[in-house]
Amino acid sequence: MTLLKENLEEDIKHWLNEDIPYWDISLPLIPDKKSSSEAEIIARQDGIVAGLFIIEFMLKKQEIIILEIIKDGAEVKKGEVIVKIKGETKKILLLERVMLNILGHLSGIATLTNKYVMRVNEVNKKTIIAATRKTTPGLRKYQKYAVKIGGGDTHRLDLSSMAMIKENHIVMYEGIINAINEVRNVMSFSQKLEIEVKNEKEALTAANEGVDIIMLDNFELSEVNQLVKKLKDINPKMLIEISGDINAKTFDKYLDLNVDIISMGELTHSVRNFNLSLIIKENL
Repeated sequence: MTLLKENLEEDIKHWLNEDIPYWDISLPLIPDKKSSSEAEIIARQDGIVAGLFIIEFMLKKQEIIILEIIKDGAEVKKGEVIVKIKGETKKILLLERVMLNILGHLSGIATLTNKYVMRVNEVNKKTIIAATRKTTPGLRKYQKYAVKIGGGDTHRLDLSSMAMIKENHIVMYEGIINAINEVRNVMSFSQKLEIEVKNEKEALTAANEGVDIIMLDNFELSEVNQLVKKLKDINPKMLIEISGDINAKTFDKYLDLNVDIISMGELTHSVRNFNLSLIIKENL
């Protein structure tokens, strides 16, 4: 959580400046600009909420009193109050859209992730649902946090977190074995090495070179279980990840595969916002 809060105030300032570059033209229509109100953020659907630590930070900075707030990771039902606040009406209105945008986005990620986690757990509780680096610039750490809140795995957070050899690296290094050797030369003993492969030959070569994780990218599903067995025979401790255009329409086809990790870009790049509303209940 400490890392998440690093630069949080700067991020919030950026989000607010984007929405309010000069002033809110609507506010002069409010008769008493110093009026206070009670307001609620209400769930308009069932799901998992994430990002409330951001909302809490924003509200406290604006000296808005938090009367009630639930915790990140809570499962809510449609119509349930997520946050109840009291404060200057003008400030509440200025924060409204930014709060709903970030909370809706992160809760959407947590809800979608949890849907896939619950589904895969019905078949194999050991299979991990993981995110990718297909995130929105500037929002990655918050999006990865939301995946975690939903029960998924963040995967590597950035290029410095773990060595991962992909198709373009293999081309650049002129082959898988060269790529593995070159990357290992700069790796620490404490880091794992993953490689993305596009066919069985590459996968077997990588396994024989002792990599820690092999990602099967866009493989024919009918070939996967047989290949996984061959790879595990070489190194039972090696992890097998599968990825490539996995979404709601195709997800169930992956449930019978004997893989350790299913990674999905959809968790962060195609998620629908969680439906929320902020309602002013009363002027005080």
